[in-house]
Amino acid sequence: MSEAAIYRHFRSLAELAKEVHSANLADYVHRIQACTAVGTPEQKLRMVVRVTIARYRENKHSFMATLVQIPSFMPQLPPATPYPLQVIAAIIGEAQAAGTARAGPSKVFASMFLGALLRPMVLAEVAELGRLDMLNDTRHDRVIEEFVIAAIFDRRNESVEP
Repeated sequence: MSEAAIYRHFRSLAELAKEVHSANLADYVHRIQACTAVGTPEQKLRMVVRVTIARYRENKHSFMATLVQIPSFMPQLPPATPYPLQVIAAIIGEAQAAGTARAGPSKVFASMFLGALLRPMVLAEVAELGRLDMLNDTRHDRVIEEFVIAAIFDRRNESVEP
């Protein structure tokens, strides 16, 4: 696409960036809302993990740029724009109401959940080539999923089979 064509549709590169960010954010939120329509809160959060990792693998550059830049673009987006944190916080609140999740501020827990989920992806971007390959190596997926689930659900009193 030529520069002239870009400016025919957008007043500036900043406006184009905002539009791309908004579209990517809406796509991600739609995906996690669709996969969490039914199930227990734990099943829903596990689906958020799986959809997030799949979305990263689909297009890591747009996905990472979208999630990393949320704070920069938030003030420019319409007030009704749904955010991943809100969706995750609602699911955690549902689990807390059912007495299955740790007590505490659901938005803080959602932030920690999302941060712990995204951190391996960020690390994969800066790790020495081959040290952590989140795109092609699925061996870490289960570890990531279990870690973020453990952050929300207190399993200390459950018996564990050896």
